[in-house]
Amino acid sequence: MGDSHPFAVTFRADNPHANQRAGVYEQALELTELVDRIVEGTEARFHHKDLLDKSATVVALRIAQAAGETSKSERRSQYRVARRAATDCAAVLDILSRRRGARPGEPELIAPARALILTLVAQLAHLAAG
Repeated sequence: MGDSHPFAVTFRADNPHANQRAGVYEQALELTELVDRIVEGTEARFHHKDLLDKSATVVALRIAQAAGETSKSERRSQYRVARRAATDCAAVLDILSRRRGARPGEPELIAPARALILTLVAQLAHLAAG
Protein backbone atom coordinates (compact mmCIF):
# COMPACT_ATOMS: atom_id res chain seq x y z
CA MET A 1 0.00 0.00 0.00
CA GLY A 2 1.52 3.27 -1.08
CA ASP A 3 -0.97 5.41 0.83
CA SER A 4 0.39 8.23 2.92
CA HIS A 5 -2.11 7.39 5.68
CA PRO A 6 -2.38 4.12 7.58
CA PHE A 7 -6.13 3.87 6.97
CA ALA A 8 -8.46 3.38 4.04
CA VAL A 9 -10.41 6.65 4.36
CA THR A 10 -8.72 9.33 2.30
CA PHE A 11 -8.97 13.08 2.55
CA ARG A 12 -8.64 15.23 -0.55
CA ALA A 13 -5.01 16.23 -0.99
CA ASP A 14 -6.02 19.49 -2.70
CA ASN A 15 -7.73 20.65 0.50
CA PRO A 16 -5.48 22.75 2.76
CA HIS A 17 -7.05 21.13 5.84
CA ALA A 18 -6.56 17.53 4.68
CA ASN A 19 -3.80 16.78 7.21
CA GLN A 20 -5.85 18.22 10.07
CA ARG A 21 -8.88 16.17 9.05
CA ALA A 22 -6.78 13.03 8.72
CA GLY A 23 -5.36 13.68 12.18
CA VAL A 24 -8.82 14.07 13.66
CA TYR A 25 -9.89 10.82 12.01
CA GLU A 26 -6.85 9.04 13.43
CA GLN A 27 -7.70 10.38 16.89
CA ALA A 28 -11.26 9.09 16.47
CA LEU A 29 -9.87 5.65 15.68
CA GLU A 30 -7.67 5.90 18.77
CA LEU A 31 -10.80 6.73 20.77
CA THR A 32 -12.44 3.51 19.58
CA GLU A 33 -9.38 1.59 20.85
CA LEU A 34 -9.55 3.28 24.25
CA VAL A 35 -13.28 2.62 24.44
CA ASP A 36 -12.65 -1.07 23.71
CA ARG A 37 -10.33 -1.20 26.72
CA ILE A 38 -12.92 0.53 28.89
CA VAL A 39 -15.71 -1.79 27.75
CA GLU A 40 -13.55 -4.85 28.45
CA GLY A 41 -12.11 -3.52 31.71
CA THR A 42 -15.14 -2.20 33.56
CA GLU A 43 -18.12 -3.79 35.22
CA ALA A 44 -20.50 -1.08 34.13
CA ARG A 45 -24.00 -1.90 33.01
CA PHE A 46 -24.21 -3.29 29.50
CA HIS A 47 -26.31 -0.42 28.15
CA HIS A 48 -23.71 2.16 29.28
CA LYS A 49 -20.86 0.26 27.68
CA ASP A 50 -22.93 -0.28 24.54
CA LEU A 51 -23.80 3.42 24.31
CA LEU A 52 -20.15 4.37 24.81
CA ASP A 53 -19.06 1.95 22.08
CA LYS A 54 -21.74 3.14 19.65
CA SER A 55 -21.01 6.81 20.27
CA ALA A 56 -17.26 6.36 19.76
CA THR A 57 -17.97 4.46 16.55
CA VAL A 58 -20.24 7.27 15.32
CA VAL A 59 -17.42 9.79 15.83
CA ALA A 60 -15.14 7.86 13.47
CA LEU A 61 -17.91 7.06 10.99
CA ARG A 62 -19.09 10.65 10.67
CA ILE A 63 -15.56 11.95 10.14
CA ALA A 64 -15.13 9.32 7.42
CA GLN A 65 -18.44 10.34 5.87
CA ALA A 66 -17.30 13.97 5.87
CA ALA A 67 -14.23 12.91 3.89
CA GLY A 68 -16.51 11.64 1.14
CA GLU A 69 -18.65 14.76 0.94
CA THR A 70 -18.15 17.31 -1.81
CA SER A 71 -20.42 19.93 -0.26
CA LYS A 72 -18.89 22.11 2.44
CA SER A 73 -22.23 22.34 4.27
CA GLU A 74 -22.56 18.54 4.28
CA ARG A 75 -19.02 18.15 5.65
CA ARG A 76 -19.83 20.65 8.39
CA SER A 77 -23.00 18.76 9.22
CA GLN A 78 -21.08 15.48 9.55
CA TYR A 79 -18.52 17.14 11.84
CA ARG A 80 -21.34 18.52 14.01
CA VAL A 81 -22.81 15.04 14.40
CA ALA A 82 -19.36 13.65 15.21
CA ARG A 83 -18.90 16.37 17.85
CA ARG A 84 -22.26 15.50 19.43
CA ALA A 85 -21.31 11.82 19.54
CA ALA A 86 -17.99 12.72 21.18
CA THR A 87 -19.80 14.73 23.87
CA ASP A 88 -22.08 11.72 24.38
CA CYS A 89 -18.94 9.65 25.00
CA ALA A 90 -17.77 12.19 27.58
CA ALA A 91 -21.11 12.06 29.37
CA VAL A 92 -21.09 8.26 29.50
CA LEU A 93 -17.56 8.33 30.91
CA ASP A 94 -18.76 10.77 33.59
CA ILE A 95 -21.62 8.41 34.41
CA LEU A 96 -19.26 5.42 34.59
CA SER A 97 -16.97 7.36 36.91
CA ARG A 98 -19.79 8.10 39.34
CA ARG A 99 -21.86 4.92 39.25
CA ARG A 100 -21.29 2.88 42.39
CA GLY A 101 -17.84 4.40 42.63
CA ALA A 102 -15.13 3.48 40.20
CA ARG A 103 -13.31 0.24 40.85
CA PRO A 104 -9.52 0.34 41.27
CA GLY A 105 -7.98 0.67 37.83
CA GLU A 106 -11.05 2.16 36.15
CA PRO A 107 -9.94 5.80 36.50
CA GLU A 108 -6.72 4.89 34.66
CA LEU A 109 -8.84 3.48 31.84
CA ILE A 110 -11.18 6.45 31.67
CA ALA A 111 -8.75 9.39 32.01
CA PRO A 112 -6.95 8.94 28.64
CA ALA A 113 -10.28 8.62 26.80
CA ARG A 114 -11.65 11.72 28.52
CA ALA A 115 -8.55 13.75 27.55
CA LEU A 116 -8.75 12.59 23.95
CA ILE A 117 -12.45 13.44 23.77
CA LEU A 118 -11.78 17.00 24.94
CA THR A 119 -9.26 17.41 22.13
CA LEU A 120 -11.60 15.85 19.58
CA VAL A 121 -14.55 18.03 20.56
CA ALA A 122 -12.48 21.19 20.14
CA GLN A 123 -11.13 20.09 16.76
CA LEU A 124 -14.53 18.97 15.51
CA ALA A 125 -16.07 22.27 16.60
CA HIS A 126 -13.42 24.06 14.53
CA LEU A 127 -14.05 21.82 11.50
CA ALA A 128 -17.82 22.25 11.81
CA ALA A 129 -17.44 26.02 11.84
CA GLY A 130 -15.12 26.33 8.89
